[in-house]
Amino acid sequence: MTIGFTLICPVRGVLKASRKSKDGLTPSEEFRRVEAIKYLIRQGYPKENFIIEGVVKKFGNSGRNSMRCDFIVLDKKASLVDKGNIDDILEHSLVLAEIKRDNKKADYVKDTQVKPLLDFAKNQSCIALYWDNIEQRIFWNVYSNSKRTVNEGPLALLPKFGLKVEVKALSLQDLMLPDSLLGTYALIEDILHQSAIDMEERYETILKLLLSKIYDEHFTAA
Repeated sequence: MTIGFTLICPVRGVLKASRKSKDGLTPSEEFRRVEAIKYLIRQGYPKENFIIEGVVKKFGNSGRNSMRCDFIVLDKKASLVDKGNIDDILEHSLVLAEIKRDNKKADYVKDTQVKPLLDFAKNQSCIALYWDNIEQRIFWNVYSNSKRTVNEGPLALLPKFGLKVEVKALSLQDLMLPDSLLGTYALIEDILHQSAIDMEERYETILKLLLSKIYDEHFTAA
């Protein structure tokens, strides 16, 4: 394996998976998972509490079909739970995470893979985390009059370890810098395209955004 492409996970150590996808240019899905894990650890989530590739529900004969998430964060050390007991794991789950390499099917993934994770959550403090190259969002259950709804918010609302989500006004310090603006502009172009805006007007809009970004950076530096 090329040394520059080696991935080191704070939970599992050196990985066989590469930092780059098959095209050798864009970060791999495993890179995004490690990125998300490192972020949570920096926010105070203990690395000893992570379970990688956790099962949240078994379906079919002998549970051959399982619903999994990319990782789970528990409210206690992973070594203290019975890995074969899904109910025990879910009782102590604080984060159920789904990671994707890119943003191409973000809305579909959120609706079919992320939000459904909360159907099985047993801990009322549990959140679902969605993470890709552009978006990082959290989801949580809200109970009112015996009814459950799923709320969605930015990563900045990620609660401190062991606490519940608290909706608050965002500040500049709460925001994350993207590692690349290419994906962001591709997403904007896609949204404009879906809105039936012609190509010339689409790129004129994107150019205005880019010039505004450049102006803002120069103004801030000055």
